[in-house]
Amino acid sequence: MRETDRRGFLVGAATAAVGASIASLASGVAVPPLPGAPLVPVPVAPVRLPPPGTRAWQEVLAACTGCGACVEACPPRALALAGGVPGFVPRRMPCALCEDTPCVAACASGALGRPPAVVTEVRMGVAELVDRKACLNRAGLRCDVCVEACPLPGQALRLGSADRLPRVDPESCTGCGRCEMACVLAEPAIRVRALAA
Repeated sequence: MRETDRRGFLVGAATAAVGASIASLASGVAVPPLPGAPLVPVPVAPVRLPPPGTRAWQEVLAACTGCGACVEACPPRALALAGGVPGFVPRRMPCALCEDTPCVAACASGALGRPPAVVTEVRMGVAELVDRKACLNRAGLRCDVCVEACPLPGQALRLGSADRLPRVDPESCTGCGRCEMACVLAEPAIRVRALAA
């Protein structure tokens, strides 16, 4: 099965499971959900993450002048200013991990620190499986879109050999958010959280 077909099938399966559950709640007819799947996804507020510099988020907040140069320099336009501070929301648009980190190079105030020697050294956040029960692998469906989307598959993110649930190595995870955006569920089972200072 081609990747696009498989992703479409997984999206359809997830949508059908949630749709059947919502319909059962509305009609009062008991329709069993997929094993281990929640009846209705619980909305989670999106998390903003800092650009891929070398400074902690709190330091970025303190030093940023709000000039927007990093936002303009971001090729995929993942960055946006909110409250005068640049950041990105992984679910909407993950960091592309550009080789030369143009956003960091464009920062005149030094708020983002220095460009990392290699993009695999970037640490914007760390991914974590926030909803084990919602993950389609828990429901018996074969899904690996989060691992396929990871820039460091098998290193930063892999599937468990027994339960096939995503396993994150926090030492390798860049926090780019590609796994979160790739998750086919309405509310992603895997999310990226900002690192503490």
